[in-house]
Amino acid sequence: MTAATTQLSLTGWGNTNPVDCRVTRPERFAEAVAAPAAFGEAGLIARGAGLAYGDAAVTRDGVVVNMTRLDRMLSFDVESGRLRAEAGVSLRDVLEVALPKGFFLPVTPGTCRATIGGAIACDVHGKNHHSAGSFGAHVEDILLLLANGEAVRCSRSQHGELFAATLGGMGLTGIILEATIELMRVGSNLIVARNQVTRDLDETLSVLATTDHAAYSVAWIDGSATGAKLGRGVVMIGDHASRERAEAAVPNGKLEFVRPPGWRLPTGLPSGLISPMVVRLANTALYHRYRSAGTGESLVPAHSYFYPLDSVANWNKLYGRRGFMEYQMVAPEDGAELTVRALLDRLHRSGLSSFFTSMKRMGPQGEGLLSFPMKGIAFSCDLPSGPAALRLFDDFDEITAAAGGRIYFAKDARASARHIKTFYPRLAEFQAVIGRVDPDGAFSSALSRRVGLANFRGASAGHG
Repeated sequence: MTAATTQLSLTGWGNTNPVDCRVTRPERFAEAVAAPAAFGEAGLIARGAGLAYGDAAVTRDGVVVNMTRLDRMLSFDVESGRLRAEAGVSLRDVLEVALPKGFFLPVTPGTCRATIGGAIACDVHGKNHHSAGSFGAHVEDILLLLANGEAVRCSRSQHGELFAATLGGMGLTGIILEATIELMRVGSNLIVARNQVTRDLDETLSVLATTDHAAYSVAWIDGSATGAKLGRGVVMIGDHASRERAEAAVPNGKLEFVRPPGWRLPTGLPSGLISPMVVRLANTALYHRYRSAGTGESLVPAHSYFYPLDSVANWNKLYGRRGFMEYQMVAPEDGAELTVRALLDRLHRSGLSSFFTSMKRMGPQGEGLLSFPMKGIAFSCDLPSGPAALRLFDDFDEITAAAGGRIYFAKDARASARHIKTFYPRLAEFQAVIGRVDPDGAFSSALSRRVGLANFRGASAGHG
């Protein structure tokens, strides 16, 4: 019996380029395992929480496999922190179980609503890449469903090339069914946070360079500042509070993960709400608020520190019906300052303004053949979707490629194949693995077709 599908219009988190998709949602493990046999001829791609910003988890001609019902935690060793869970388990689910036992995610992106499968497929990173690497560095093994219907457990010691291709492989090696990850022991659910306001890009980069001692660091950039103030912002530094410090601040406090409240924006917000003038005013106000607050330490709940945007469940609607796009890139350490300066200069010459502009220090490149991080500086900015943003991001591609950097597929919604081999020099290795495990191209997405990541079935490549 063929599994049922539903026709749905899907987008990524940026709400751009909706695609009419056939969607199946396996309710049980056995149904997921049957997906390649049922839909392999059409082509398929797995989807978790749908939080990739672009078209990584949609496909126009095939079937989207919604994995969110495969959400069982299979085992958790409270002594070692080793967790085995199905791919649809969210990071929030993990924290609600693990934090009361004294464990935290070793790496977390800016949302706890992402799934384990999605975190592996995108090889997500957080504010601690300089000290802990990406999510994949803490994955012990993966149970992967191949195009031929075989479920293979891969790890660093078993099917190592397949394991490396799956970390950051954007779901193209197969469907991640479950994984074993190593959690990190912590003493409390509080973060010791401190902020340092900077006057310009040189100072921002200088302060970031001194954060080796801290577990977490990220810089918010005033995306509207120009001239001598270009690149000014706030470097946000954090460490997990010890049990003793947390108990002194919150006597009899519980070691638990408090869910963000999840307020919702009204529907139908106008696309022009986030205008350049509004963004410039907001940037200036936020910068001066941080400057007035000073540099003292504060104890912040983990959910507030790591997931501030999760408090508004549909914050992506803020940009209206047109949606938004993010450009995230990483520049090699040598020359990173010149690269980031060129990006900020080009942003300001465009007349556009970004509120969500940030920089992070990145540690050494990880194992994933298509993993985004490399040692250097990561830069990102969000803009309302439209022709001006598309032109600007095309220019950003030229700057990034010339610097030897790369873009982040999990945030991309518009890049062409033009620079992909430059961005990802191990692409040929990745494609060789795909050629062995999926020679007929059963797994593909609108992203993989758009930028030419792998062979695929069906119609010619196009923008999804």
